[in-house]
Amino acid sequence: MHQPVYKDARTGIYMLPWVRLHAAKDYADMVQMLDDFPGVRVTFNLVPCLLEQLEDYARNPVRDVFLELSTKSPESLNDEEKRFLLRNFFTANAKHAIGRYPTYYRLYRRMQALRQEISRKKGLDRFAAQDVLELQTLFNLVWIDPFYLDDPDVASVVKKGANFTVSDRDAVIKKQVTIIAGVLDAWRLARERAQIEISSSAYFHPILPLLCDITVACEASPGTSLPQSCIKWPEDAMLQLEEALECHKRLFGVAPKGLWPSEGGVSEQTLHLAGSAGFEWVAADESILVRALGLQKAGRREVSAAISRPYAFDTPSGPVSLLFRDKVLSDLIGFTYMNWATDAAVKDLLARLEIIGQTSELDEPLVCIVLDGENCWEFYENDGRDFLQLLYRELSSHPHIRTTTPAEYLSRFPASRKLTTVPPGSWIDSNFRIWVGHEEDNTAWDLLAETRSALLKYLEARPEAEGSEPVRAACREIHVAEGSDWFWWYGDEHSSGFDFEFDSLFRNHLIRVYELLHLEVPARLYAPILGAGGTRPQVTSAPPGGFLEPRIDGRVTDYYEWRLGGYCDLTRGASSMRQASSVVRALYYGYDAVRLYVRMDTVARPDSGHFANVRLVFEIASPVNVRFSLPLGPGQTQCGLLVQRRTDSHWEEISTSAACAALDIVEVALPLKDLGLSPGDRIDALLLVTKEDMVVESWPAQEKLSFQIPSDECETSSWTA
Repeated sequence: MHQPVYKDARTGIYMLPWVRLHAAKDYADMVQMLDDFPGVRVTFNLVPCLLEQLEDYARNPVRDVFLELSTKSPESLNDEEKRFLLRNFFTANAKHAIGRYPTYYRLYRRMQALRQEISRKKGLDRFAAQDVLELQTLFNLVWIDPFYLDDPDVASVVKKGANFTVSDRDAVIKKQVTIIAGVLDAWRLARERAQIEISSSAYFHPILPLLCDITVACEASPGTSLPQSCIKWPEDAMLQLEEALECHKRLFGVAPKGLWPSEGGVSEQTLHLAGSAGFEWVAADESILVRALGLQKAGRREVSAAISRPYAFDTPSGPVSLLFRDKVLSDLIGFTYMNWATDAAVKDLLARLEIIGQTSELDEPLVCIVLDGENCWEFYENDGRDFLQLLYRELSSHPHIRTTTPAEYLSRFPASRKLTTVPPGSWIDSNFRIWVGHEEDNTAWDLLAETRSALLKYLEARPEAEGSEPVRAACREIHVAEGSDWFWWYGDEHSSGFDFEFDSLFRNHLIRVYELLHLEVPARLYAPILGAGGTRPQVTSAPPGGFLEPRIDGRVTDYYEWRLGGYCDLTRGASSMRQASSVVRALYYGYDAVRLYVRMDTVARPDSGHFANVRLVFEIASPVNVRFSLPLGPGQTQCGLLVQRRTDSHWEEISTSAACAALDIVEVALPLKDLGLSPGDRIDALLLVTKEDMVVESWPAQEKLSFQIPSDECETSSWTA
């Protein structure tokens, strides 16, 4: 079980709800189900950063974007908040969750029909306040496991089915809170009665082999493109293992004996670290053993025989037992059996297990079924409960098959065969290409390395700060950013539907490091990483169409003044929470033969008292690093523009004949020559909004703003953005 850290490092708000929702639907009931089958043994791998967030939800009044909008009065929602609900509150399995409730399915079909209108900010009137209340109630209801639907707290809501009241909605939310509060205790009690074993991963779920030495990616998959930075941080990997052990000891009273390295990612170096930390067994995918033994061309029976036993691998701290995941059986449960009748699926699984037992040279072979504990069950009828209950029932009375845990099995059958080599790889194609190689992945690694280096340089200059609260907090943010999930969603292999939220969370963890240490934040951290490989949708409404001739007076003089300018819709892709506090709503840009023009439309008159201590910063990151900034507020209508050039690690002011005005809108004209720009240059830029010297917004929200100054030969060349 694992989830990345969804709490925004800079705001303290949970931007995504998956810890809360999976806790209500998956975590407690999976272990409580075992109460009816005392002879069944199961191993739960619990990642510390998930445990930490569960504690937070159980003990503190956390802020959660989805929860706040779930409990807000439908009548008080503004258009952006309502649009947020309609976009995101159907994030559930259409067949087994949404389809279970006719009212929810009716709303779902209506939303599907109006999806394009909603994205164009139309059609909201088709959803009345009562529709919104139904949606708030049902979205949270389907994320409660069926195990709890007979409880009086929610049974009446389920029976009602429609026409919910605020009290109905709040009863569902209250039940979620109650379930979450009991999750850790459920795991703790099952461990104490020895029905489950609890294993761990490194604290923030990093891919340990990449953290130790990212060049192993090329060993696992030759030709993998690597980031520019040298990533060799075994000390970070070791610290994340040690902190995981401490977390488990604090919560469960004992340290785990076993390690599921994040995504099954292993290398010999990480096994040495695991042994040194005190782990007794490590699990990995069968593909690792197949490569280690040269069984790539072997048949299934030979592979099954090889993986159905433990192996020993020598480390400087002593041998570590290695167990290998049966890929076929694990993937059948994870991806196939949900499409079968329950009895046929269970019968097939048991038959396959019996064949392994009959053909093994061991009297009691070990079959390791390892799968995602959260995500597959929503594709099953009744959230997987029917399948698991029948499977547990059959296993409880089976004459030849019995369940066990790794520690229990190894105490009876210690590993007798040794592996002298363990090739690096993960459970996905036995390589690491999901997390490194794509331009987005590599950009993220480079930004992480740059931020980590800034922290180390800070400590070199201020050794007395070692161990201080800001430094400890900054180190934590680095370790959070080392987690696997950020890199999982970068690149073109996967898309979550919330890729931009993941991107923002990752960069905010890095930004927070600089803020904690009172260092200047590199502007590139405010620019989205998504799109670095050219695979993401663009949000610019229109590129420039030719030369501009705007009058720099802070007013929209006439319609044609900016008609040929490029335009960025700064509201697309931003959450309702962000839009509610935004300063800028639109960005225009353009050029003539000698000047760069920028126009910024703010949510209130820029010269009003609405913008106390607010400053707009337009920064060009390449091919030169220059920026202009101006304060908003009374008295800032015709002056205050500051133009600077980056020199080494400092900004120095440069003189320029730039013009600016801020009345109804903000308009700026900057001579290209003064900025060090030439015709034909391709520019990367972004707009920042600071308040009291803290960056509070960065635009565009979902991409880099990239454009080209037309060459002398082509005066009307268009920019692309």
